[in-house]
Amino acid sequence: MKDNRINGADELEKELRNKMSELSSNVDCFEKISARAFPETDQDFSDSELTVSDLENVTGRRRAVPVLKWVSIAAAAVVCIGVLPRTVFFQEFMADLGTDSNRKYRDMISEIQRETEVNDYKVYDMPLSEYIEDDILISPLYSCPFEAENTDDINVRVFVREIEGVLTNQIYAVEYTGDYNESNFLAAAESKAKFTNKDIEAIGDISTEANDYKAYRAACNAFTGDKYALLVDEDGKRATAASFAYVHIFKYDDVVKTLQTQVLYCNYDEDCEKYYYDMMTSCYDEELGGLVEYILPEADKLWKTSLNYDGSDAMPEENKSAFNRKDFFADAAEYEDLTETLSWYEPYNLADEALVDDKVQTMRFSENSAVKTFKTPADSSIKAAMRMYEPYITHFMYDSQSDPTVDISIDGRDEHIIVHSGNIEGDFAELGKKTEKTTNYVEFSGDLFAEEQEQMQKNAEINRQIHEAALESEEIRKQAENAAEKTSQPYNAFIFSTDQSFVLSSGEQE
Repeated sequence: MKDNRINGADELEKELRNKMSELSSNVDCFEKISARAFPETDQDFSDSELTVSDLENVTGRRRAVPVLKWVSIAAAAVVCIGVLPRTVFFQEFMADLGTDSNRKYRDMISEIQRETEVNDYKVYDMPLSEYIEDDILISPLYSCPFEAENTDDINVRVFVREIEGVLTNQIYAVEYTGDYNESNFLAAAESKAKFTNKDIEAIGDISTEANDYKAYRAACNAFTGDKYALLVDEDGKRATAASFAYVHIFKYDDVVKTLQTQVLYCNYDEDCEKYYYDMMTSCYDEELGGLVEYILPEADKLWKTSLNYDGSDAMPEENKSAFNRKDFFADAAEYEDLTETLSWYEPYNLADEALVDDKVQTMRFSENSAVKTFKTPADSSIKAAMRMYEPYITHFMYDSQSDPTVDISIDGRDEHIIVHSGNIEGDFAELGKKTEKTTNYVEFSGDLFAEEQEQMQKNAEINRQIHEAALESEEIRKQAENAAEKTSQPYNAFIFSTDQSFVLSSGEQE
């Protein structure tokens, strides 16, 4: 039997072979024309009947102008430098080159995505420039782990793990541009601290209440009031000062402790963009039955690593924060008997709830016709316990209004915080009243501060007695003035001094 399929295949193969031969001839012809039109080396056509213009007409194209070649190269460079590095393709391409750092970066991104999905994290989002400047207000123990160069249009998202609502030092940070998604990630960082289930089980019950009594004492040592009842430092420079405290769970070298950190910070009217701060961290000592100072590791030992998307190191060589360390707590042991001479108010306790968010906010308010600016912590729970300090005799007392206030505006928000004279707290806040008033004090845990609280109550009683004596001395002075006016004789008056003594001075009646 004859197989028609085989004969049919022969015919098809023959036809296909003829087509390929024809195509090959056309290709050869095109290559010859191209070789003449665009030779690899310059050729001499002076003896030929065809000129370069004739060849251009034959091929239907002109030789490329050299300028266009360089324009094309420049455009390609722009694409490579400006566009490709921001694309997922390029990042994956660079990562696939196969270095250990590339793998570390990819593993870190995977860990961040997994951790933030399965565990609780407090999230702060801000421009990179803000994190660099205000690191103490965002993550007090951790400075920004990214370079300060070229910060335009670059943001940072900081993730701080929470355990039972308490902040920890397990922290991640992602630098990105545009919207927050992996295709826009530029760098990432992770802390050394990583909490295991075993760590969490060993923590036990935690009190989230903190007090900043040490910060208050340090503020009394560092600041006082001038003759206009405005806050000044020991050099007489006018300042704005505040403190905040918070409880957090801290892990280092596989040891987990519950810590309390107090931060005192200030800026000066002459340069409000620069801040000065100090912090003290304490932990509970079971043997002593109270809080003892905890010495923190160096800041550069808290971050584990910081990497760019290509696997290169992203950790900055220097910290460019606007916060500068100053030894406010250095003399803590020396001012235990210091008279408490400052009052305070808690602005966010007076604020509408909608105003308290997890961002650094800039306050603007006026004191003695001077407009002041002051930045506040990012965390909303820390904001709530923040104190702003006033001299014990405040500028409210010099105001002619029946209800003097401070109007605090927040940049970018419509809501205001109104502080009345009645909102000022502290032993000297209500000068002249005979009712005993202790400082606004909150226990950290159990009876940890029983001795300090007892001492504060004793101080309050002493201050009450001083206030009464001050009023009596003022009455004596008025009586002396009245008598001197009637007799036209010099008068003697008791001048009240805050060092708990009275000085007898003489004066002439004008």
